[in-house]
Amino acid sequence: MLDTETTVYVHEFEARWEYDFDADISWLDQTDEEMGEGFEEHAERRKATYGDDWFMVGLVVEATLRVGRRPGWSQEFKINSSLWGIESDADALYFRTLLGELCDELSTDLDALGVAERPVTDDLALALP
Repeated sequence: MLDTETTVYVHEFEARWEYDFDADISWLDQTDEEMGEGFEEHAERRKATYGDDWFMVGLVVEATLRVGRRPGWSQEFKINSSLWGIESDADALYFRTLLGELCDELSTDLDALGVAERPVTDDLALALP
């Protein structure tokens, strides 16, 4: 726990997409028997366009914290919450839902660190991947 003279606050807060270079798309090898009628046909179309029309991404929500004990002195460190293996062509509502969930997860971590002051995440901008 931090002492009463130490201050911790969020200096920067961002959300970003990153290309998922290690994506697992083995789920596209499932069969109709496993996944339901028509899955194999859908999966073959998805495999054929992977990397061109769609790709896998990760969503990272990150806070840069500043910690200091004296005026003019601080250290920075970053904490984040992320989710990987997201299809880039999913709909905007799904992306917004994921963003909200990751912001909530990061908020819980900030609470655990005793960071009371933080930016409002409702207005966090995130362009589609």
